[in-house]
Amino acid sequence: MASELSALTVTMKHNDEPLDGLNIALCLVAGLKEENGAIVFEPIAAFAGAGADFTNLTRERNIALAASLDAYAAANGIQRSSKTTNSGGNAVFTGLSAGLYLVAQADNKNSEYIIAPYLVAVPVPNETGSGWNHNVISQPKTEPVKRDNKSISVSVYKVWVGAENMPIGILVQLYRNGVPHGNCVVLNAGNNWAHTWNNLNPDGVWTVDELNVPKGYTKKITGSAASGFVITNTRDSDAPQQILVSGQKTWEHGRNPVAQQPQLIVLRLYADGALILQKQVGQAENWSWSIRLDKYDKSGKAIVYTIDEAPISGYTKTVNGYNLCNVHDSHTPSSSTQPASGPGGSPQTGDDSNLGLWLSVMGLSFIGLASLIVILAKKNEKQEKISFG
Repeated sequence: MASELSALTVTMKHNDEPLDGLNIALCLVAGLKEENGAIVFEPIAAFAGAGADFTNLTRERNIALAASLDAYAAANGIQRSSKTTNSGGNAVFTGLSAGLYLVAQADNKNSEYIIAPYLVAVPVPNETGSGWNHNVISQPKTEPVKRDNKSISVSVYKVWVGAENMPIGILVQLYRNGVPHGNCVVLNAGNNWAHTWNNLNPDGVWTVDELNVPKGYTKKITGSAASGFVITNTRDSDAPQQILVSGQKTWEHGRNPVAQQPQLIVLRLYADGALILQKQVGQAENWSWSIRLDKYDKSGKAIVYTIDEAPISGYTKTVNGYNLCNVHDSHTPSSSTQPASGPGGSPQTGDDSNLGLWLSVMGLSFIGLASLIVILAKKNEKQEKISFG
């Protein structure tokens, strides 16, 4: 597979009609190899700084990642091969080495149709499961869209360079003529660090900016509204190394109603045993926390971070790394606690062993009462004999 060259035919259609004259650009983004029966992609040098993750390329991830790589290639001047579709809507690329390729529109400014970039592997396994198909025919993941001159779309893509311990997300704001337009959006791994605003007015100048540049990173914005903006965050060479303290709170309620659990906890964070932070955490935070901290102190010694929480009445706490678990103490009565029922449904007010003692006392009482009655009866009889004798 590695030595044999392949061909790729890109077919463009709209409503099943071939699209003639579209300029298609192609470039290699990752090498392809087999590992333990699975296909693995490794980025080539030109795309090493894009921070791309080529695993689990679902249709949605393929489209989002391709858009990001297209903007990265445009911003960094990466060369691509270009072909024009013929009357059958086909653009044919030959002499391709094995790898993952980015298919995009070379120039869409004057095109009647807009093509969404996508990724395609060359070659692909044969349908029989044996061998490889070196003549790949490919179509876009989404059908080309006819241009609407009444509105435009603006995309933004995030790229990390030297992204050790990068944040879990960033905030990006869209601007029209320098004025914020709408709410800011979050870019993170869940949306492949990309976002597109649709149905925008073509009049005006559209730009983007990152609102919260992480500590230790330098921001650079390239691209345009037409091609898409790329926000590149490069790790500063002198930036301190950091770690991420992330944890989760879990509850085990036992017999205690869930509604009676606390609404908030107070998380306590310690550095080398010294309290440095107290933070309220609740359902709004999904009972979780993620805090970025310096890995070393000023002397270069690794800092040991630990967590704890403020005591919670009625619960027993367990700390596991940066996670917390609270187990309800079943001996702590809740507000709805009622006396337990004994046999037959009557209230159980004491130990069953007291029943025998109670019966013994009652028996002795009956014996004493009977003896008293006998004595009184004899006394009365004697008195009667004296009076009438």
